[in-house]
Amino acid sequence: MSQKADTNAERNPLAPMKPEHLPYSLWEEVARDETFRHLVAEKKRFIVPATIFFLVYYFALIVLIGFFTFLNAKIVASITWVHVFALSQFVMAWTIAILYAQKANRFDRVADTIRHRFLSRR
Repeated sequence: MSQKADTNAERNPLAPMKPEHLPYSLWEEVARDETFRHLVAEKKRFIVPATIFFLVYYFALIVLIGFFTFLNAKIVASITWVHVFALSQFVMAWTIAILYAQKANRFDRVADTIRHRFLSRR
């Protein structure tokens, strides 16, 4: 089966490349590496606040419409502020996704650099 998968990947130029994985014995050394530790810290500095913001923004709508009535005010025809807030959540989710994709490209480059550095030591 793996031989068939390899053959299909060779024929399909759009098939994802499988990176060479680090052996398990190197992971402790990688975990102690200063560049790797900085990468993990940098990812946390983006992911944790973005997740908190997303959850607060998402649940704000639920809390606001459950306890307050000011979002029920009509803007145009039958469109209320609730509709605007709900639609803004799509914008917010896409914005966070785009920002993360940009950050992830940089994270991936740093991770590849680390991986190549450790693979060259083997």
